[in-house]
Amino acid sequence: MGTILNRTRLFFIVSFLAKALQIPLAVGKSQSNSLCAELIWPKGYPCDEITVETADGFLLGLQHIPFGVAGPSDIPGPAVLLVHGLTAGGDNYVVNDPKEDLALILADAGFDVYIGSNRNTRWSHGSSKYKPEEKAYWDWTLDELAAFDVPAFVEYVYNKRGGSKIFYIGHSQGTLTLMAGLTGGGTAAEQMKDKLRGVVFLAPVAYVTHLSAALVGLLFNTYADQILPLVGIGPADSRILISSVCKLNADACSDLLRGYIGTNSYLNSTRRPTYLKYFPQPTSSYNLNHFGQIKRSEKFGKYDRGPKENLERYGQEEPPLYQLAKFPSESFPQLFFTGGIDQLADPSDTKRLLQELPTSGVREVINLPEYGHGDFVLAQRANIDVYSKIVSFFKSN
Repeated sequence: MGTILNRTRLFFIVSFLAKALQIPLAVGKSQSNSLCAELIWPKGYPCDEITVETADGFLLGLQHIPFGVAGPSDIPGPAVLLVHGLTAGGDNYVVNDPKEDLALILADAGFDVYIGSNRNTRWSHGSSKYKPEEKAYWDWTLDELAAFDVPAFVEYVYNKRGGSKIFYIGHSQGTLTLMAGLTGGGTAAEQMKDKLRGVVFLAPVAYVTHLSAALVGLLFNTYADQILPLVGIGPADSRILISSVCKLNADACSDLLRGYIGTNSYLNSTRRPTYLKYFPQPTSSYNLNHFGQIKRSEKFGKYDRGPKENLERYGQEEPPLYQLAKFPSESFPQLFFTGGIDQLADPSDTKRLLQELPTSGVREVINLPEYGHGDFVLAQRANIDVYSKIVSFFKSN
């Protein structure tokens, strides 16, 4: 891997920026734009396509799987909301065999399943206020995902279920945005905590100081994440680069995918083409830059837009930090899964996160020494190591 990465180091930086400047502004859409049609109905599961609008006007994709292949029960099970990670979409939870897909396993176990996809990903539906060629369409970061997207999903499912509390599962960025949403202050945070019945964090992320996945690390270490926002480019989509390299060289393709999500132990290599069909998905270049800021500052704070704009937005020249000590851990039980070889949610960073979160209430932490970042949502044996424990955790709460 090292040899290939050395040869492609400069190529990656230059190509990433060049391709990002050339991508269509309607980036990220499939022809049907239906996750139900592509990955859920063909497996024999019921699925409804839902559009949820955020308070700032973005139209999010939400798929509803009300029951499993055995059919509906007389009394619907508790609702579970699944939210994906950075440059991913809700397909993460349904892209494998049904016996390996977390969302479908939950549906078969009697849960009422909802899969959310954040703004401007493959399965979302644009904005009611902005067009893709407008800066505002892409001018968002983790802060907006935490303040608008996650609360919109939670609010919709909670109301759909008549006010019954819901379970939440997040992977990677999906854990960060919930933690930020619950500790960022405001009415959304206060209201959201009372709608959650229990939370599962897969590969939890708040700090990324020790992130070591080769290509992502290179992006941040060379400050390339800062360039696109400075030149006014909104979307950041590295899928074009990866697809081009994979067509040229299968070995380089394998190394690039590993360089992007880090080392994993249990991914099915024969499914690589399918994974690359859906991953990575577009995100805002400002969002990537926000992760870069968190890595370099070693602080879990809001997006730094410079002293002048910070003062206008936050009332202070420095961006405020998210107050992890205020996480409402007493409000609902939490189950954390961490990986011993995770190169995006590094063990040192997850240890710091767990130390800063309150320990009041019910909290369980399961460390899987051989798991990497992608293993938690894609591994062939995650149904044994992870998903069965999630089902038990939900049924006991």
